[in-house]
Amino acid sequence: PSSLKNIKFESPAAAWEDVGGLFQVRAELEETFLWPRKYPELFKQCPLRQRSGVLLYGPPGCGKTFLAGALAKHCELRLIAIKGPE
Repeated sequence: PSSLKNIKFESPAAAWEDVGGLFQVRAELEETFLWPRKYPELFKQCPLRQRSGVLLYGPPGCGKTFLAGALAKHCELRLIAIKGPE
């Protein structure tokens, strides 16, 4: 769409295997983003509304963008990383 004309999509270099620890976080993110793409017929029958996104928060340098990039690469999704002032 034309609204994404001037948006730069990130090409994450990190792989999902590069994320150390965070097993519960990784499992929840996979459930949120990968499962609906992997099992669409199951999610169509589900009476609950799917999550539409996730807000990652924390101090600078704790790995939020790294985790999001690895997840995007793992799930084959586009990533738009936005800095706080933007």
